[in-house]
Amino acid sequence: MNLDRLFSGAAVIIDDHINEDDDLVRLIISEIETLGIPLVKYKSVPSSETINHFKNLSFIVLDWVFRPQEQESGDLIQGVKLSEQIKEHQHEEVIEFLHEIKKNCFCPVFIISNESTDDIERILIGAGLFDAQKPSQFLVKSKSDFRRENQETTDSVLFKSAEEWLRRVPSMYVLKEWEFEYQKSKNLLFSSFQKLSPYWPCILWENFGEDGSNNSQELGELVGRNIINRMESANLDNSIMEASHPNVEKSELRDVLEGEKFLQENVGASFQTGDVYKKESDESVIYYINIRPQCDLLRNSNPKLYCLPGKILIQKESNGKIDGISFSQGEFLEKNYHSIVPFIDKGKIIEFNFKEMEILTPEKLEEDGVIKIGRLLPPYITKIQQRFALYTQRLGLPKIPKQAYV
Repeated sequence: MNLDRLFSGAAVIIDDHINEDDDLVRLIISEIETLGIPLVKYKSVPSSETINHFKNLSFIVLDWVFRPQEQESGDLIQGVKLSEQIKEHQHEEVIEFLHEIKKNCFCPVFIISNESTDDIERILIGAGLFDAQKPSQFLVKSKSDFRRENQETTDSVLFKSAEEWLRRVPSMYVLKEWEFEYQKSKNLLFSSFQKLSPYWPCILWENFGEDGSNNSQELGELVGRNIINRMESANLDNSIMEASHPNVEKSELRDVLEGEKFLQENVGASFQTGDVYKKESDESVIYYINIRPQCDLLRNSNPKLYCLPGKILIQKESNGKIDGISFSQGEFLEKNYHSIVPFIDKGKIIEFNFKEMEILTPEKLEEDGVIKIGRLLPPYITKIQQRFALYTQRLGLPKIPKQAYV
């Protein structure tokens, strides 16, 4: 595992002993700076305004308890324990900081403290930031353990622990490998286009405008496509990926499969191919999926939507099978008149019917109480579009008499 590669980028350390004769803090700072990693140091938890700038950090090293800054003025004598009230207030401050970090920058956070690691983990669990049974963004470790490990090895202490931790947290390992390739691809893209013309965004912007498109959305999609297509596949360590995989519950497996294909955050109010809508009543639940091509949607601020209605397919409790639907080699065997999408809207299996395609306006959807719940992503929405196109061009053939084959 190449730690220089995985932990490239700026780091932050937050510890009130930064400027003091603390051997462990000095050791950690020395390790980070020896690798040439830019390091920003804070003696207390930064303000929310500062946290807003923590977008692309490599990692954070965080103490858990901070002495009041007035101590330097003689208000608190060195060695005197903080009151429980002050500690509780600081815990709340640190917890709020960690919640802000999760929103602004998904990166490793090494919580290294003299406090009890069990107490810290208990507080993190209570705040919904930690699960003792699952890998986490946060590594909690005591300073005494770090000091002992420093005496037992001549290797680096922080990064030795970081490497062991990454091997147990596959999401962080994949994030770090992916970030490296992404940054390289992003820089290559903008450098290449800059050579073509320093005005390339303006040229494309004008072209999108003449085409009647949503300029901002089109330019964003162009940048995204070019970055992805310039990226090399991260060379992931098979031993880490396999060793980290436990036996997961069916519900968790479905959640992951849903997250892979169905976007529920930041879908916005714009109309896009793959948007999924839902209408609930006491009698039934109806879904709609918009299959109209994106180019038509972009050129009209109030477009008509080509919607396929959908219904929930119910699995039998005894064997998980669905009446009238066959399953083989990892996929549902679909008829020519429908498409089946597992799993969306909290693990449901939805059948979308080609026969009943409706052309609906946004006003009609709103009037009928239909709400957008997410967006089906490519290649799944592309498959539905292609199958619908084949359905509209199918040839009608006479039925085979039942007596001919029974």
